[in-house]
Amino acid sequence: MCTRPAGTHSLKICTHGHQHTVVTVKPSQLGKLGQSDQPQRQQVIQPVLYRLPFSSPSAKPTKVATSIKESPLFTDRLYIKTVCTAEIHPTLKTPPHRGRIELGDITQHNIKQLKRLNQVVFPVTYNDKFYKDVLEVGELAKLAYYNDIVIGAVCCRVDTSDNQRRLYIMTLGCLAPYRRLGIGTVMLEHVLKICKEDGNFDNVFLHVQVNNEGAIKFYEKFGFEVVEEKKNYYKRIEPADAYVLQKTFRPPKALQNGEAEKKS
Repeated sequence: MCTRPAGTHSLKICTHGHQHTVVTVKPSQLGKLGQSDQPQRQQVIQPVLYRLPFSSPSAKPTKVATSIKESPLFTDRLYIKTVCTAEIHPTLKTPPHRGRIELGDITQHNIKQLKRLNQVVFPVTYNDKFYKDVLEVGELAKLAYYNDIVIGAVCCRVDTSDNQRRLYIMTLGCLAPYRRLGIGTVMLEHVLKICKEDGNFDNVFLHVQVNNEGAIKFYEKFGFEVVEEKKNYYKRIEPADAYVLQKTFRPPKALQNGEAEKKS
């Protein structure tokens, strides 16, 4: 998949169960892997990642990252072309505080990335129908990129139960090392923008585990409120109870009709 310069060796890397990622290493660097000249610093190989355009596998790759630490999820479309050595702290687990956050479409080409992401982020397993429906909702489902690396996603659907037109947030989350960087805010603001531009939603809502205080506080900052508690909502995870968090745009039609009758 990539040309190996003369006088180099290839090593196979296995990260999070995804294999066949090849890094080109100079012979002089092979002896440095795993060694440490100082007790608190470690010499490591720091690869440069490239992403192949989905439309044309033979097209020129685009550089998307400079550190393997920024890419927890490897896919068949990512490969390592060149490497350099750098001294970093071995316990470094967080990405840079400055980065570019973008949202991208979910397609047949990257749906597997969404599946892998959900397996890491959420304790709930989503079936094939979930992913089939995600491919049909357009702007209601997006992947979140941090410096062109997939690190989060938001998936919604329209709900017309209870004589209302509501937007249901099925999933919204990102990988733990990338939290508190504004990624969740970008995804939620995208959802709220859709609701505002549509102008015909009664509310937007989601389910959150009752012990997930961080998520509850996050949504409350955007005007969501706990409107209901559902007992035993989740299966095979504890606690099984969930709060329904909701942001209301207009009161239910029944309430609207009652207020109209009072005025008349």
